[in-house]
Amino acid sequence: MDKCKWSLSLVIPIYNEATTASKNIQIYLDSLHRNFQHFELIVVDDGSDDGTSKILEEFKNLESFTLLKNYANFNVGIALQRGFGASSCHYVCHTGIDMPVSVEDIRRKIEEHSGSDVIVLERSSYPGATRWRRFISGINRSMIKLLFPSLSSGISDFNFTQIYRHKIIKCIWPKSKSPSFTTPEMIMNAKLNGLVVSAIPCAYSRREEGKGSLGRFFDITWALYDMACFRMTTLASKRRKLTLEECHRGGA
Repeated sequence: MDKCKWSLSLVIPIYNEATTASKNIQIYLDSLHRNFQHFELIVVDDGSDDGTSKILEEFKNLESFTLLKNYANFNVGIALQRGFGASSCHYVCHTGIDMPVSVEDIRRKIEEHSGSDVIVLERSSYPGATRWRRFISGINRSMIKLLFPSLSSGISDFNFTQIYRHKIIKCIWPKSKSPSFTTPEMIMNAKLNGLVVSAIPCAYSRREEGKGSLGRFFDITWALYDMACFRMTTLASKRRKLTLEECHRGGA
């Protein structure tokens, strides 16, 4: 099978996933080898204390594998940003250790939408999600739509998986650190700077083992704080819109 001509940095934040880490990382590596000529798998261990860290050590000497460690549980927003900062391939994508989207799908979206600077993958359904998780996700989307009507237009899923052209990462780097507003801010920063953002439906695979860690009360209040800060920034600064050339150079 021919492999994708573009390289991919796949970023996976992980916290207390001892039951799934070894098996799923090997599946990711095998899928990346089949689909990409050049790739790197960047795993950010966000302060795991259940044995996950020891399991990840088994992979750290692989040429295509990068292990980053946070020595406390800073949460997924900060873990993602650390992974993005370490990336070097043509495209950067993030996903979960529970494999909510396949590597084959990621490759397909890159090849089908290579003219886009940001590819936003959107779920059509949420199989396996708890009522609380659905409720919190709905509140998060509603607040984004209310506070940022023009910047959120055409996007319905800000917190699943996105694929970014690596050259624009510095241009859209978020000030937010919360798990629920880090990627929404990056998407809206891309829109603010006139980059091409495409929202694409994508198949979603439900989690079979363990449970997610998002949806805690502190995460919610943190996201609301970040939204308020971003709202004030966009209203007050009227920051200069960068040209595409500047964005592709990593900012002015």
